[in-house]
Amino acid sequence: ILGFNSLAQTREFYNDLSSVYVNKEKRKELFEKLKSENEVDNYIFRAQKGNGNKSWLKLEARVNKYDTEGNMEIDGFIEDITKKYKMEQELAKSEEKYRSLFENQHAVMLILDPDSGKIVDANPAAVNYYGYSYEDLTSKNIDEINQLSQDKIYNKMDNASDSNKNIFEFKNSIRYS
Repeated sequence: ILGFNSLAQTREFYNDLSSVYVNKEKRKELFEKLKSENEVDNYIFRAQKGNGNKSWLKLEARVNKYDTEGNMEIDGFIEDITKKYKMEQELAKSEEKYRSLFENQHAVMLILDPDSGKIVDANPAAVNYYGYSYEDLTSKNIDEINQLSQDKIYNKMDNASDSNKNIFEFKNSIRYS
């Protein structure tokens, strides 16, 4: 994972294994957690590889035993998750961008469960337009605010799904306060 053929090569290159960690505090945090809980699952940290590149690693480890000087022997697995981690970060940025566009859009937008017609999400413009609170609106089904029959609603939803459209228009009922 770090670009060496043996633990001896790794130790020789790094002098001590603490220099593997890009953020030295993560090593301290890891050992504190191992001391208090005797194990870690999904411990993610950034590592400095022998070739100068950095990668994201996931560690699962447990304390096997302590020697007479209080040093711990650790058994575990390390996985290079660099590609997965970068994709997750990109996905999170994309979701944040989408969320911002959805929330700040002046057009009325609803997200529906395509199988049930339940309103899963509504942007502020929809809340304002329909006159319901967000909680009330997202507790409804599309047929509760739509003027079409239930059959026609689901037919339009099926047509949108079959033709890979993610937009369709309905005439809806609005609430007057």
